[in-house]
Amino acid sequence: TETVVGEKPLAKCSDLIVPYNPNLQPGRPYRGSELRELVSEWAKDGNIEKSAVHSVDFFSSLKELNLKGKCFVLLGASSEMGPLEYLLGYGATVLAVARPDGKKPKWDRIKSLARNSAGKLLCPCKKDAGNNGNKGVVVGADLLKDTPALAEWISETAPMDKELYICSYAYMDGGMFVRVSAAMDAIIRRVAEERKRRKEEEKKDNYDDSVRLVYIDTPTHPHVVPVECKAISNMHYQSASLFQKIFQALGVLKPNGYVSVPAAAAAAKKSPSSSSSGELLCDGLLPFQGPNYAVGKLLQRIRAMNAYLNGWKVSITVGPGTATNSVLHAKLAAKAVKYMHNFRPNEFFLVETV
Repeated sequence: TETVVGEKPLAKCSDLIVPYNPNLQPGRPYRGSELRELVSEWAKDGNIEKSAVHSVDFFSSLKELNLKGKCFVLLGASSEMGPLEYLLGYGATVLAVARPDGKKPKWDRIKSLARNSAGKLLCPCKKDAGNNGNKGVVVGADLLKDTPALAEWISETAPMDKELYICSYAYMDGGMFVRVSAAMDAIIRRVAEERKRRKEEEKKDNYDDSVRLVYIDTPTHPHVVPVECKAISNMHYQSASLFQKIFQALGVLKPNGYVSVPAAAAAAKKSPSSSSSGELLCDGLLPFQGPNYAVGKLLQRIRAMNAYLNGWKVSITVGPGTATNSVLHAKLAAKAVKYMHNFRPNEFFLVETV
């Protein structure tokens, strides 16, 4: 394990700044009341849920956020959508799991973020034969190749006296995404079992054997949604341009399908954290994304729901359409991103906005 301890004071909550401009243009900074007005307008337009506005209000009301008593395992620490910089800034202990440096070096940047923060970074390392047979230490580990070793490393390294959050952020193309989702799930199960075993055997009162799960869900999947979603969709459809309606008539464009599913609605209502008033299932699946992405995300959602129903704390917020490298390198997706703003209320956002 390589450890990097931050040298800065805790970040200030008042420093929340969100850069944004429509149509994927370079963002201008929004903060304070101006930021709240922006997200409130998005909620009114049907672009985001009201819970996102509540989150902005909650965060803005905090005078201090101190995460020094919490430990976050980032599976996919270099993810574009990951919160590494923020967690370190607020003093968290972070176990960062990412592959060793390849064509695109990442570890120097990750360690630099840690040094310039109030947090503590722990990185997995392994001995490796370097050039000319010289043995060196390589920072990083592969979720697919090193799955059992990573589960053991996390179990041994994550402090038992801190709240533990395991964040599943890793992404890979094609069938590899299904495999890496399964690998992250296997790590979660193993770490949870090991923490429970250690608390039972070592019998220390300050041990916290619970595991909390964190995911970023996708909008391109079936979701139980409030009935207001369909009403807003219908409103925007009525004001759609003629060419959009012609394309739909020709089968080029397909509207989201809303299906009444009483069982799904009832399940949503039982969740105290659910913002859904039930009754509708929105089919957001995109065929051009292929089955692997859908199956990989389904694995994560099943684990999240199973854990929640068994008393675990789970965060699985739905991320908006985001112009990440993994999205833009697919030609068809890149074209869709460019013109998405023409189909209100849909909009793609820059990574820094999300």
